Amino acid sequence: MKLDYENRTVTYRQSWLSNYFDCPEKARRGLLEPDADTSTDAAILGTGLHAYAECRLLGEDRAASMAAALNALDIEFGQPHRIVQKSEVQVYDWLPSQCAAWERDILPQVGEVVAVEHNFNLSLGYIYDDAIDMEPDFVPWEIRLSGQIDCVTTDTVWDWKTWGREKPAWEQQRWAVQPTVYSFAATREFGFTYPVNFKFGAIIKAKANPKPQIIPVTRTDLHEQWLFDQLRGITRQALKLGFEDEWTKRDQSALCSADWCVFWDTCKGKYL
Repeated sequence: MKLDYENRTVTYRQSWLSNYFDCPEKARRGLLEPDADTSTDAAILGTGLHAYAECRLLGEDRAASMAAALNALDIEFGQPHRIVQKSEVQVYDWLPSQCAAWERDILPQVGEVVAVEHNFNLSLGYIYDDAIDMEPDFVPWEIRLSGQIDCVTTDTVWDWKTWGREKPAWEQQRWAVQPTVYSFAATREFGFTYPVNFKFGAIIKAKANPKPQIIPVTRTDLHEQWLFDQLRGITRQALKLGFEDEWTKRDQSALCSADWCVFWDTCKGKYL
């Protein structure tokens, strides 16, 4: 989330929105303390897979793509990070099998590629409710969405994942915000029309014989409207409360833990 007070724009990345829906307070503190919210070894494994997939979709051979994936690990492990699942050595050991599974089980189903690692920054709409602004000459705030789509084909928006377990498809269809954001971008920049086909191309992590999971998600213009309605509320909250005072804290998921939240020790961890 980025507020530009001079131009009166609020820009949301889907990754920040996912954090917000997990826990608003974690999302707020991530804005104030970005250096504290470091990557994890689990996320770094996914970064390596993304690098491999990008190279393969751009026409590189397997050897060059694997070299790029390993280089991505080198870069990520050279930055501040946290070990929550494996050691660095294990991540390097696991990466080739994850990439091989993506090559074998995901790539043949991708289709005709139109764009790879596509960046976008698009206007979703404007807030005209002057209840959030007491200035006499009210100028509306613009809500924008930004992100990077892993792959766009002629008929599908793809995102690559490395998951620790298979996920119920109905949960992604019902709750996932990433398909909504990326489907919106596809309608604006690639000529897609609703309903948009989005697919998670996931590899279930394992050292030997990792399994694929492809989850199709459908998004319509009503999903876009609902997201805009949600973002109006988040924007009003940020403009009224600011970022110095605490936001709502949620602990109703496994992500509220010492492993997955760097702010645990100064939040719920103080008590339990």
